[in-house]
Amino acid sequence: MKLPELKELSLFNTKLCEMSIDILVSNLTSKIEKLSLCWMPLQRDEHIKTLVTRCKKMTELNLGGGTSLTRHSLNFVIEHLQSTLVKLDFHFNKVLLDSNDFLKLKSMKKLKLLRYNKQKDPVNMQILKKMLPNLQVDFHNDNMIIASPNQCCR
Repeated sequence: MKLPELKELSLFNTKLCEMSIDILVSNLTSKIEKLSLCWMPLQRDEHIKTLVTRCKKMTELNLGGGTSLTRHSLNFVIEHLQSTLVKLDFHFNKVLLDSNDFLKLKSMKKLKLLRYNKQKDPVNMQILKKMLPNLQVDFHNDNMIIASPNQCCR
């Protein structure tokens, strides 16, 4: 079943197998704007690369949760969504950002909200706030709910 006009999708905690994720990122409509892949443990950097290379209209993206994603995923997001993305969620993720990542985030002119594990990384959070004063970085923020019909991804 094709859904060419789909704009928003939450796959929160669906635990899709890798093959299903492959199919999803390769076939999801390029018109998608808000997508939550929160708590999908089998997603990989390659999935994110495929997704953001195809779906360049995304304004909100949730890659939080217990995944195997690395900073490569962040690089793919920055490279391909720098002119559209407003909200990015890396909450409960193992990715720890450094000052080089923050410099790259500066290129994302529309990015307003970043959800990140600031409690695990208080020194870099201070650097991030100095480097990107217009970016709201938060650990718990109701504004960060992305493509979620309820409040489950807080």
